[in-house]
Amino acid sequence: MSYDLRVYSSGVLDAATLRGLVASSWGLSIASGADLESMPMFLPVDRRGEYAFTVDGPLDEDPDDVPTSAIGLSHSYDVSVEGSKHKAIPAAWRFAKKLAKASSGVAVDRQTDECWPRQ
Repeated sequence: MSYDLRVYSSGVLDAATLRGLVASSWGLSIASGADLESMPMFLPVDRRGEYAFTVDGPLDEDPDDVPTSAIGLSHSYDVSVEGSKHKAIPAAWRFAKKLAKASSGVAVDRQTDECWPRQ
C-alpha cells in the first residue's frame, strides 16, 4: 500500500529545478535510479540515506479531471510513499508543498483530500 500525494501545477518544472528542490530540503537526496532525462521524469528520493518517496511527472491533466482546488492547473506530479515507510509521509508532504509553491500549484493529499495552500 502506498500513501499518495498529487501536486497540480501551472507549468512544467525542469530537471535542474527538481534537483534543486530536493537538494534544498534538509535530509533529502536523489536516490540511484532517477530518470530526469525522459518525460515523465522519475525521481526516487532518500531521506538520511534511506528510501523515502518517489516523484513522477509532469503529467498532463485533463481540465475535466482536476479537483475544484486545482481548476486552471494543467500538469501534475505524483509524490508516493511506497510500502511501510510511514515515517517518510511527513517528509513527502513537506516536499509536495515545496513543489506546489515552486510550480504555482496546489498539493493534494489523495487519502484525505486536504489541500495546500488551503482554499
